Amino acid sequence: MNAGRKFLSHVHYFASFILNLLFPPQEQEQRILELKEEDLLKLQLVKQFDKNCIALFPYQHPTIKHMVWLLKYRDNAHVSDLFAKAGGEYLTLVLEDLYLFSNFKDPLLIPMPISPARLRERGFNQTERIAEKIVTQFPYISLCNKNVLIKYRESKPQTTLPRKDRLNNVKNTLKGDERAISGRNIILLDDVITTGSTMKEARETLRKAGAKNILCVALAH
Repeated sequence: MNAGRKFLSHVHYFASFILNLLFPPQEQEQRILELKEEDLLKLQLVKQFDKNCIALFPYQHPTIKHMVWLLKYRDNAHVSDLFAKAGGEYLTLVLEDLYLFSNFKDPLLIPMPISPARLRERGFNQTERIAEKIVTQFPYISLCNKNVLIKYRESKPQTTLPRKDRLNNVKNTLKGDERAISGRNIILLDDVITTGSTMKEARETLRKAGAKNILCVALAH
């Protein structure tokens, strides 16, 4: 992490600390802060978009929706811990089968990138936070370097667009590093998948860069 990003991260943590002092967590947020891994797993409703693309939790559930908000805009460490453990539980179940039947060895974990402008504004990539915690559970999964998959062109927020316009909105916004990706098995991680346009564009970018097999995992749908 370079000095600029470290500084932004420290500023963000300080701002979050001050916000919590001035505005104590509301009832829903307090319940989430007390949530345990086993409680979260009871809400799990895995949705399979295709053979190698799944999402773990229903975004429309009030608890999940608020957790995603806390993750994305408050950089809540408890929420990222819970999501990372849930992601780890899922990967524990599927990676053994993938290893046996698809030769899915030594995967590279890639969090969905955000644009430089969004990173400057927010100070962190929420999916990267979770990826950093997932790899601590698996000695054979590697976390990619920062520039392996980058979003080099800003796009409009997908939620502001009609479904039919979302694919074109993210078209040609990503770039992959062939030297790091070629011949590798990839786990692509995102926070929320709606129409799947962003995930589809990222998967296509990884394929063009020479990825071997790609498993797509989103926290919520």
